[in-house]
Amino acid sequence: MKELTIVDNCYMAKIGRFVTLTTWEWREAELTEEQLVEYKAYQNDETGEIEEPEWVEELEFKLVRDKCPADEYEDELIED
Repeated sequence: MKELTIVDNCYMAKIGRFVTLTTWEWREAELTEEQLVEYKAYQNDETGEIEEPEWVEELEFKLVRDKCPADEYEDELIED
């Protein structure tokens, strides 16, 4: 059997993989009448002067639907 040897300055070839995972979730939160009026004013503002109401971040969104994650990847040869 022939003996395997490492040649000087020879490196193991490598390949890198960048993976992107995407999860789709649909969430809903209930609004009071007052919140609805305020949010519609924000949505319909064509001047851009009305900012999104701060309470939107504080709403308790409940998961109503989701979709299995999808993954995409891109391979790249790494040459040292």
